[in-house]
Amino acid sequence: MGVPQTCGSYLILIPYTGVGEVVYLKELSVSQVQSPIGKVLTQEWYQKRPIALQDAIGRSGPVKKAGDIIEQVVLTRKPILAEK
Repeated sequence: MGVPQTCGSYLILIPYTGVGEVVYLKELSVSQVQSPIGKVLTQEWYQKRPIALQDAIGRSGPVKKAGDIIEQVVLTRKPILAEK
């Protein structure tokens, strides 16, 4: 099972890739949290989809490298110099 995240720009990818549900802080209430948690814990899709996505990323080669670079730039807010 995943850990709840707050991730800004990555937020749109959660429902798009089918690996979780989004609960917006401005709509935060018990029912707004219970429903998505119930879906993630009980629907088989949410256990299978992250594994399929992980496999696809593992086969992606250069795409994974590009994603790693983008993630590093976002986290450090510094440019990445090309390797020689």
